[in-house]
Amino acid sequence: MNQTQNPVLTEKAFNQEVATLAGEKMTLNGVIEKSVLLLAIVVFFGIFGWNFAHHPYGIIALFASIITGLILALIIIWKKHTAPVLAPVYAVVEGCALGIISRIFESQYEGIVV
Repeated sequence: MNQTQNPVLTEKAFNQEVATLAGEKMTLNGVIEKSVLLLAIVVFFGIFGWNFAHHPYGIIALFASIITGLILALIIIWKKHTAPVLAPVYAVVEGCALGIISRIFESQYEGIVV
């Protein structure tokens, strides 16, 4: 087995209990429902970011969302009990970033996003 320094991929990380808001165990249906919800949030805020990209503060919003997303990802990785609360916030921030980036690439190379 390969040794890794990544804290997410350690044996200890895979053996830990996963926290939920209600304290219940994870189920396949619960994971699917939450994944679909988070994807919907990303898409919704991606559309928002797409429309906001050419605003005068679009680039500032892009960098702010990228930095905020990085910080949230690190918090979620190191403090797993915060994931139920911070995952939707992360989805909002990443949706905005992806929307803005997609609009910038679309304006440079027409048709690349589609």
